[in-house]
Amino acid sequence: FRLVGNPQQAQKLDNLQESAPAATLRASGIAVLKQGKLVDWLYGKPARGTVWILDKIQGTDINIDWAGRKEAIAYQTVRQKTSVSAQVKNGKPHISVHTRVEGDIGDMEVPVDITNPKVITKIEQSVRKEIKKELKTAIERAQKNKTDILGFGEVVHRTRPNQFKKMKMEWNDVYFPKLDVDITVEAYVRRAGLRNKSFLSGIKENQK
Repeated sequence: FRLVGNPQQAQKLDNLQESAPAATLRASGIAVLKQGKLVDWLYGKPARGTVWILDKIQGTDINIDWAGRKEAIAYQTVRQKTSVSAQVKNGKPHISVHTRVEGDIGDMEVPVDITNPKVITKIEQSVRKEIKKELKTAIERAQKNKTDILGFGEVVHRTRPNQFKKMKMEWNDVYFPKLDVDITVEAYVRRAGLRNKSFLSGIKENQK
């Protein structure tokens, strides 16, 4: 997948905190900095989950298991939108991440009857589950590092500026690691992407 830089996010975080962490995008992964020091390198799924939450993902394949085979179906994202909202309840910040993605079915390692709507629904459910897992992993990794590279603090600051002032100095070390985050994923297979694929469901018969 391709990583896309977000200098605006880094500037916002710098404005919020003197010792603001920053995510530096590199071809080999994401460097996670805190107070100018390297605290972690993110590769693969944690890196993709991070970029996804930042709404900077561009064209990626989500591989799902099918019929007992690992990563048997590739779901190719065509468009996606991620939004992050914040609430403060009883002095505690709460974050909601919502992502909606549309995509096509790409390579299939096993025969799949994609003319069956129930099969498509099952694929969509599997894709949702896989994306949610990646987002959760990215959040947990950032919280473990006590480094808000996901921009959650900026969202709280934007929606609850007065309440965030009280949290600002301790955001990374106290509030962010304990943050409750709800993740909602909607994933859909574009029907138009299925037209030329139905012949693949006959693979098993042809191989007998």
